[in-house]
Amino acid sequence: MGDFPRGGVGIDPCHPFHFRANLREVNFREAYLFGAQLAKADLRGANLRGVNLSEAILYEADLRGANLNEAILTKVRLGNANLSGATLVKTSLWQADLFEANLSGATLTEATLSRADLSKANLSRANLSCTFLGKSDLTDTNLQGASLEFAKLIRTQLVGADLRGAKLTGACLESWNTDSTTQLEGVDCKYVYWQSDQQERCPIHGNFALGEFTNRYQKYRDTFDWVFYHGVNWIALAYSFKFEWEREGSDIKIKGIEEIDEGVICIRVKVTPEVDKGKIETRLKQDYQKILAVVHRQQGELRGKKEQIKLQNRTIANLFHQLSLSRPGIYTQYYYNHGDTMSDKRSDIKIGDVTGGIGAFAGGDISGVAGQNMTGVAGGDISGIVSNTISELKASDEPEVPKLADLLEQLQTAIQQNDSGLSQKDKDKALKHLNALGKLGSDRKNSNLKEMAENALDALPTILKRGSGLLKLIELDTIMEKMQEFLNL
Repeated sequence: MGDFPRGGVGIDPCHPFHFRANLREVNFREAYLFGAQLAKADLRGANLRGVNLSEAILYEADLRGANLNEAILTKVRLGNANLSGATLVKTSLWQADLFEANLSGATLTEATLSRADLSKANLSRANLSCTFLGKSDLTDTNLQGASLEFAKLIRTQLVGADLRGAKLTGACLESWNTDSTTQLEGVDCKYVYWQSDQQERCPIHGNFALGEFTNRYQKYRDTFDWVFYHGVNWIALAYSFKFEWEREGSDIKIKGIEEIDEGVICIRVKVTPEVDKGKIETRLKQDYQKILAVVHRQQGELRGKKEQIKLQNRTIANLFHQLSLSRPGIYTQYYYNHGDTMSDKRSDIKIGDVTGGIGAFAGGDISGVAGQNMTGVAGGDISGIVSNTISELKASDEPEVPKLADLLEQLQTAIQQNDSGLSQKDKDKALKHLNALGKLGSDRKNSNLKEMAENALDALPTILKRGSGLLKLIELDTIMEKMQEFLNL
C-alpha cells in the first residue's frame, strides 16, 4: 500500500475509521501514532520501525510479520493481537497490555517488557534473549521452546507458565515467582544468576548437567537459596526473619545452612506453597540491608562513646597528676568508667510497621551488637548504606531509575574488589560519593542533593583512577556519562 504520509502527519486517535482498517505493508516510519485507535486493523508486514505507538489501542490487530524494531509501545493495548513472526528488537513495551496476544516465533531480543501484562499470551518459540521482563506478568503464558538466554526475569510472575523446552542459560531469576503449576520439563540451562548484573551465579563453578536445573528446582520448589558472598551478620538475619513473621504471620523457616565455597554461605529458606515466594525473598533481603545499616551505625556510635570516655579519662588523669605535683601533701584517688554506657537503654529498629529492639536479641546491652563479627561486610557502614540506597532505587516505579541503580551497583562492586588498588580510605570516600548520586536519583528536584551529586561527579573519577586494576573492570567514562545524563548534571 506504499508509504504513510510523512512530515508529522498522524492518525486522529478519536477517529473510528481505523477499526478493521486495511493497512497491510504500509511504511509508517516518521508517522505520529501516539494514542491511535487501530483496534482490529490489518497491519501485516507493516513497517513501524522506531514509531511512537504509546497508549495506542491495537486490540485484536493483525501485526503478523510487522517490523516494530526500536518502536516505543509504552502502555500500548495489544490484547488478543496477533504478532506472530513480528520483530520487536530493542522495542520499549513498558507496562504494555499483551493479554492473550499471539507472539509465537516473534523476535524480542533486548526489548523492554517491564511491568507488561503477558498473561495467557503465546510466546512459544519466541526469541526473548537479553530481554528485560522485570515485574512482568507471565501467568499461564506459553513459553514452550522460547529463548530466554540472558533475559532478566526479576520479580516476574510465572505461576502456571509453560517453559517446557525453553532456554534459560545466563538468565537472571532474582525473586521470580513460580509454583507447582509452572512447567520446567526439558529446560535447557547451563547456569543462571540469582541477582542482577550477573551476581550470584548458580552453580558457582562449571555448568548444570543435562536436566539438573529442572530436577534441582522442582525438588526445592518451595525454597529459595540466599547466598552471602561476604559473610553473614546473624543479628541482621535474625531480625529480618522476625519482621517477616510479625508482618505476615507466614510460616518461613531456615531449611539448611551450607558453606558452598570458601567464605560463601548459602542459606536455604523454606516457605509455604501458597505464598508469593518472590515477594517474601525480596522483603527479607531489603530488611536485612536496612537492619545491617542500623547495626553498623550503632556500632560506630558505640565506638565513638568509648573513644570519648578514654579521652575524658586521660584528661582527668592529667589534671590529677598536675594537682598532685602542686599539692604533694594531698592524696587523690579517681575511678575509671569502663563501660555500661548504653546497657540500660533500649535501641529500636523499625522496618515498615514492625518495630523490634536490639536489646531483645542481645540481652538489652548494645555491647552485644558490637561484639559481633563484622569482618565479612565489605566497606563497613557506608557500604551498607550504599546497598540500601541502591535497593530503594531498584524498587522505584519510574522505569529509568533502576538503570541508575545498575550503574551504581557496577561501581560499588568494582570499588570493593580486593584487587581494586584503592586504599580503604579511598574506598569509603568513593562509596560516599556513590551514595550522594543515588540519593539524587530518588529526589531529583532537591537542590541540596544536586549540589552534593555535582561534587561527587567531579571527585569520583579522580579517586577511582588511583586504583591500579579498577579501570579494567569497569567502563568508567561511559558509566559516568550515563549517570550525568540521567541526573541532568
